[in-house]
Amino acid sequence: MQHESALRAISNRLTVTPVDELPRIAGFLATQLANCPLNEHFANTKGSNSSVPVHKLKTRISSLVQERSAAGRFTAVVLIKAIIDNGGENALRASDSWARGLLNCLNKPDPIEVKKLYLITLTRIFILTQNDQTLSREITTPLLPSFIKASLGLVRPINVQKGAGSKAVSSPLLTPVLECWTRLLPRHASVFRPFLNQLRPICLSLVADVESSSLDRDLAIQLLCLLLWSAPRNTVAQEWNQMAANLIKAVHETASKLFRAVIEEHESNDSSLQITTGKHNFSKETKQVEVDLAGLHPWAGIYEGSDRLAALLSWLTCLVSTSTPESMLLPIGVALDLTSRVMSVTVPASKAGAADDLRYHKDASREEKEELWTHLPQIHMACLDLLHSLFSSYGQVLSPVQRTNVNQLLDLFENMSWHQDIRSGVYKIFSHQLERIDVSNLDINREALAKVLEHCCIDLKSGFAERVDSTPSALKTGAIQITSGSISGGTQETVASFSSRRPNVFEAAWVLLSQALRYCPGTLMSRRIRSDMDRIAVLLDHRDAMLSSILNPILSKEGKAANASLLPFVVRSAADEIAVEALLRPRMPFIAVGSSEIEHPSSQDGANGEHEGEDESDARMDTDILSQLEDSVEQQQNGTLETKDARPEGSSGSRDIPLNESQSSGAQKRLIDAVDSSVLEGNAIPSGEPDSRDSKRPRSGAVLEDTMLPEIQENSNEAAAGEYPMAQSLGFTAVSSQGQQFQVERQDMSMVSNASVPGGPPVDDGDSDDSEIPAIDPELDTDEEEDLE
Repeated sequence: MQHESALRAISNRLTVTPVDELPRIAGFLATQLANCPLNEHFANTKGSNSSVPVHKLKTRISSLVQERSAAGRFTAVVLIKAIIDNGGENALRASDSWARGLLNCLNKPDPIEVKKLYLITLTRIFILTQNDQTLSREITTPLLPSFIKASLGLVRPINVQKGAGSKAVSSPLLTPVLECWTRLLPRHASVFRPFLNQLRPICLSLVADVESSSLDRDLAIQLLCLLLWSAPRNTVAQEWNQMAANLIKAVHETASKLFRAVIEEHESNDSSLQITTGKHNFSKETKQVEVDLAGLHPWAGIYEGSDRLAALLSWLTCLVSTSTPESMLLPIGVALDLTSRVMSVTVPASKAGAADDLRYHKDASREEKEELWTHLPQIHMACLDLLHSLFSSYGQVLSPVQRTNVNQLLDLFENMSWHQDIRSGVYKIFSHQLERIDVSNLDINREALAKVLEHCCIDLKSGFAERVDSTPSALKTGAIQITSGSISGGTQETVASFSSRRPNVFEAAWVLLSQALRYCPGTLMSRRIRSDMDRIAVLLDHRDAMLSSILNPILSKEGKAANASLLPFVVRSAADEIAVEALLRPRMPFIAVGSSEIEHPSSQDGANGEHEGEDESDARMDTDILSQLEDSVEQQQNGTLETKDARPEGSSGSRDIPLNESQSSGAQKRLIDAVDSSVLEGNAIPSGEPDSRDSKRPRSGAVLEDTMLPEIQENSNEAAAGEYPMAQSLGFTAVSSQGQQFQVERQDMSMVSNASVPGGPPVDDGDSDDSEIPAIDPELDTDEEEDLE
C-alpha cells in the first residue's frame, strides 16, 4: 500500500508540475522510483491496485519523451534510466516505446549532456536485454542498427571558425559514442558486421592523429581489436594473426626511421626483420611518406614518429590482452625480439664515454639526438606495458625466456632509472613476476637487483616525506616521533587521505616492497638493503611487508635468523587483525581456562563418619607427597626420639619444614599430607592393645642392629593389611583413636632403649628401599661407653 501511494504521488507530481520545473525534481523522483518494487508493479496484473498508477506513470513518461522542450525530455530520460535499472524484466518489456522515442531524440538539437544521457540509457537497455532472447528479438535486433547509424552521425568532426578560415575538430560526443560501441560490440558482434567499413577508418584516424586525446586513442585502439569479433565465421584467427604480424612489422619500420641517428647493434632472429643499413639524408627530417602496414597515415618529424611508435606498441599490447572468441597463437619470439630492440636504445649516461653509451652517426645533428632522447621514455613505457601484458596473458609459456626478459628489464632500469614512469613500470613487472617465478634459478645480477630495491625504498621514503609535509602545522610542532604505532593510531586518517593521491611510482613501489620481502631469497640481497626494506615497512606501517619479512627471514650458515624480527612492530600496529593473531597463537603456550584440579569427593563407609576439609588433600595424595622430612645428624648420634605428627584434621595447607633440618638432610623422605578414612578402615591394629604383639627384650650393640629391622618390618606388615599398600611401602603406621581421628607417627630407627615404647612397638618410617635407612655406628653407642667407664 505504501509503494502504491508513492507511485500515485510520483504520477501526480509529474502531471501537476510545469514541464520547465521538472528537471529540478527529476533526481528526487528517480530516487523514489528506485525505492519501489517496480518489477512487481510493472507485471501484467490486470485488476490489481497498482495497475492504475503504473499506467499513469508510463503514459506520462511517454508524453515527456515526445515533449518539444529539452526539459521534458531530460526528465523523461532520467526516470527511464531509474526504472530500467531497478525494474527488472517486466520494466524492460515496457521500455520498447521509450527506446524508440530516445532514438528520435538523438537527432534533436538538445544539449550535449542530455544527449550523453540518451546514449547511456539506450546502451543500458541493449545490454540488459541480451540474456533474454525474446527481449533481444523485440528490442535490440530492430533498434540497435538504428542506434549505430545515429551514433555515426554524432562523431563527425565539427568545423570551427578560426580567423579567416575554418578548422575541423572532433565531436564532443566522440568519447561517449566510442564507449558505447566498445560495450555493445562484444555482445552483439553480428549486428556491427555491416558497419565495419565505417567504423575502422574512424578508429585509424584517431590512432594516427597526434592531437587525439589519450582516452580517445585508447578507446579507438580497443575498438579496433574488438572489431575482430565481427569478422566472418572461421576467419577470426586468421585476421588476428595478420593484424599482429602487420603491427610488428610496422613497429620495426617506424623504429628504423626514428632511430636513424643511432648505430644499432641489435640483430633480429627473423631474416625479414633485419635492420637495413642504408645511407640516410640527415639534412631532412625523418618521416614516413606512405601508409604503413597497420593502415595509419604518414607522419613526419621526431615528435610524430615517437608518438606513432608508442601508439603501435599500445595497439599490440591491447591486441595481446583482449579476449577473443577463439584461441590465438602469437609469435612470442618475434614480439620479444621487438621489445629487445626498442629497449636497447637508451639515453646516454651523464658521464661521457660510459660503457653503456650508444654510438651515433657523425652526420646526425645534436638537435635530432636530443629530441629523440626526450621522447625515449614514452616509447620505453609502451614497451614495458607490452611486456607486462605478455607476462599476464601467457604466464608459464614464457618460462624459457624469463632470464632474458629479467636481464633486459634490469639493464633498462640501470640506464633509465632517473625517469619516474620507467621505475613505476619496472616495479609493476617485478611485482607480478616475483610471485610466479623462482628468482634464485634465473642467475640475476645481484647488484642490478639491489639497485632496483634501493630505488624502491627511496621512492617510498619520498612519498612518506610528502605525506609528513602535507600534515597540518599543528601536528608538526614539537618533536614528533614517527613510529608504526603513531601511524596506525592517531594519524591513520591522514595516511588514508594521502593514499588517495599517491603518485603511481609510490603505489608500484608499495606493492614491490611486500613482494620482494616475501619471494626474494636472502642470497640476492645484501643485509643493508634488507635492513632498509624492514625500516621502510615499519615506518610506513606496511603490514603486508612486515608479515612477509617475518615469514621470510635471512638465514645464517647455521640455519638461524640473521636479522631482527619485525613481529613486535606488527603486534603493536595490527594486533586486532586475524593474520597477526594466526601468526602469534602457535607461538603462545597453551593456557587452560578454569581450575586444573579435579575434586574427588571422599566417601566413608561404616561408623567412622565423614571428615571435613580432606577433599583437597585427597586430590593431591594420588599425585604427589609434598612434604619432605629428614633425621638430623644430632638425633642419630644422641638417640633421641622425635615424633612429628601429621597435619591436623581439616587442614589443607602444606607442612612447615625447619630450615636447619631440611638443609642437613642427605636422603630425604616423604610425608603423607592426609590419609582418607576409608582407606584405614577396620584393618589397623590399635596401638593401645598390648596383647596384640609380644614385647621385645632390648639388645645391645651389633645384635640389636642385626635383628631390629626385620622385626620392625614384620610388625609393620602385620599392622598394615593388603588394603594399605602405600602406607606399608612408605613405613608409616596408621593409629586409630576412637575410630574418628587418625594420626601418622614416625619413629626414629636409631633409638636404643631398655624400655618398651609406650603406645606401641617401634615403627619403621623408612621407604621400601633399605639403602635410605641410616646405619648405626657401634663406636657411637652410648651404652657401651658407659660400661667401659
